[in-house]
Amino acid sequence: MYYTIYKVAKRKGVFLIALFFCFALSGFSLSANQITSKSDTLTSQQKFDFKYAFIDANRQLMLGNYSVAQGLFLQCLKIDNNSSACLYQLAYISYSLKEYEKALIHAQRAVKKAPKNLWYNFLLSSIYQELNDLENAAKIYQQLIKIYPNNYDLYFEYSSLLALNKQFSKSIKVCNKLESSLGFSEKIAMQRIKVYFMNNDKKSAYKELNSLINNLPNEKKYYLILADSYINDKNLVEAKMVYQSLLKVYPSNGEAHFFLAQYYIQKKEFAKFFEELKRVFESKSFDAEQKVQMFVSFSKSIGDNKELNNKFNELFNILLETNPENIDVKIINSDYLYRNKKYSKAREELEYIITKKKDNIYVWQQLLLTDNMLEDFESMFEHSKESVKYFPNQSFFYLFKGLSSYQLKNYQISIESLDFGKKLVVETDPLKKQFYLYLGEAYYQLKNYDKSFSNFDIYLNIEPEDTYVLNNYSYYLSLLDRDLERAEQMSKKSITLEPKNSTFLDTHAWVLFKRKSFSEAQKIIKLAIENGGDSSSVIVEHFGDILFKNNKTDEAVIQWKKAKSLGSSSKNLDKKITEEKLIN
Repeated sequence: MYYTIYKVAKRKGVFLIALFFCFALSGFSLSANQITSKSDTLTSQQKFDFKYAFIDANRQLMLGNYSVAQGLFLQCLKIDNNSSACLYQLAYISYSLKEYEKALIHAQRAVKKAPKNLWYNFLLSSIYQELNDLENAAKIYQQLIKIYPNNYDLYFEYSSLLALNKQFSKSIKVCNKLESSLGFSEKIAMQRIKVYFMNNDKKSAYKELNSLINNLPNEKKYYLILADSYINDKNLVEAKMVYQSLLKVYPSNGEAHFFLAQYYIQKKEFAKFFEELKRVFESKSFDAEQKVQMFVSFSKSIGDNKELNNKFNELFNILLETNPENIDVKIINSDYLYRNKKYSKAREELEYIITKKKDNIYVWQQLLLTDNMLEDFESMFEHSKESVKYFPNQSFFYLFKGLSSYQLKNYQISIESLDFGKKLVVETDPLKKQFYLYLGEAYYQLKNYDKSFSNFDIYLNIEPEDTYVLNNYSYYLSLLDRDLERAEQMSKKSITLEPKNSTFLDTHAWVLFKRKSFSEAQKIIKLAIENGGDSSSVIVEHFGDILFKNNKTDEAVIQWKKAKSLGSSSKNLDKKITEEKLIN
């Protein structure tokens, strides 16, 4: 909570509206003598004409027809140029039209003819303020105080205008004079505080606020004003002391505990910080949304400190227990569960959220990412299929629909989704390359090799060192005995980037095998075996094939048998073992 206590607004026409209705509505029932001057020189016809024009003028003014109303009031003045009511209304119209010089002339005449009329004087003072003549604006109230010494609101206006005119000492004297008549008053004290702040006299303002607190120890707003003033002055130690004093009177005050939490985290006094934040979460001073914002903000401040994060999670449980159905709280909880690899529970929260709030794009994205971590591609497909209904122009959801369809072997659906989503992504978006990657894979499975390889080519233009794509692309080419020279270049690049990856080494060896570089293939496949490939039936079988081509039949058969023991489903493996030769 923040109180602004050092700005004094000018009185700008607030009273004018009230006065306008007073005149406009009462004008219909007034006699001609009441709305004209007390001159005995007007004939009965003139009084009638005046009243008729005056009533019509007020009606036009009520309708907002200022120009027509102005003409009618001027017509009234031609009949009786001493009518203060007409002069006031003309001043009001000019004031409303921001014609302040013209308004001033009419208002001065109105006040001259009716010097005790409060509303006329209020308008005249406002006009002076608009003309930046604060001295004369203040003098109006000085004169009114002489006429109405018991109208205490006049003193406050007078004090404020003196302060606006930088006559601070005189402004304070007005407050003191009023206090000597009335005794202690919160309103007078607050007026003095405003003036002190306007004069940048913080010491006096703080002293006055402390005096208010001493006189009214149960009035919490003054503690808050004083504390906020210290905060604005960057005097956090004094602010802390004020809040601690407030907590002695109001132990559960949320604003005080929140400030102290901020104070202690800056000082890295984490035990005190957590104690204060716990009180904040338990208090009713803030709603769930505000507490969520605090949680997010403070959690960023503590970083990756495991001990502090555990403490933070304890605090979050308070928030969760007190707001079990709150969507914002559930979103934070799902994020916490996801970060802690509790994907199933995270998904439960996210699925609940989308039953209540289907238009939150973050929740849908997080749900699909959670499906991905669970490798639950059926759920991913269903969730992505539903998400595109709510976000038909968001490429992210088409990507996941395409990915899940691919994993479920629905390659045509995958291609359709990826192809559509790709059109929604701008060229500079890093997401775009993923569409080319999965399109390449999906087209390959449908044996549309030209489209498959063209998508891989586009992808590699964007990511030339993606070892996964370099490996797969080169392996696919080798299986088709197609563009083997390029396949060798790509596979060599992948093992240069990851020299101990057994899968990449196997691919490179196989490409060399296809290019009849059997001796070199043997060297590379041995590296694949040494780097973990001996547990892969595919790599071990490839080892046997390469050994056979290097005239090492006995060793080849041993490797083929080992591949079989590892569970190979190769259709020709049994024949290789039985006939002790390579079967294509």
